[in-house]
Amino acid sequence: QHARIERRGEKFILADQSTNGTWLAFAGEKEIILRREEAILRGNGRISLGHPYRADAASVEFAVG
Repeated sequence: QHARIERRGEKFILADQSTNGTWLAFAGEKEIILRREEAILRGNGRISLGHPYRADAASVEFAVG
């Protein structure tokens, strides 16, 4: 498993479980990397597994709210 998303109460948490990290970008904000860390998902954004976002690579878009 590279990463997981779990619901805790009313929040959704992205937890990186990988060696290379999980890249997270909230709409209108700079992309960040999680390395064995967690982040609360909010608003709209994009998740890339193992590398920064690239238009030619797989990513997951999300919307919370």
